[in-house]
Amino acid sequence: MARLLPNGVRDFSFGPNQTGILTFSDFPSYAPPEDASYALMTAHGLLRQADSKLVVGGYVAEGTDIRATVTRLLANGTLDPSVAAQPVTFEFSRNEVANQSIILAVAQQADGKL
Repeated sequence: MARLLPNGVRDFSFGPNQTGILTFSDFPSYAPPEDASYALMTAHGLLRQADSKLVVGGYVAEGTDIRATVTRLLANGTLDPSVAAQPVTFEFSRNEVANQSIILAVAQQADGKL
């Protein structure tokens, strides 16, 4: 992901490395083990909350196992420290043949729940 200024130039104040670009691999909690043959983490949904925090939903693939994932970021593109463990990954259901749980969009209800 990248954040752009109104003139279309990359906002270099955004992201954990202040590059204007955010990749999940920038965060230690998202880094796959060195011996892993996977590193696919894809974001599909983005929501800006009233407090300017960003909620990103998508999935992480580990081999043939695909799990839904949600992350909350501060407005500057760094992990929100109020969320104890990120990414939050989960399965909607378990299917031994094709285990795939994917988030394609993120929305917030009137009561604040995602």
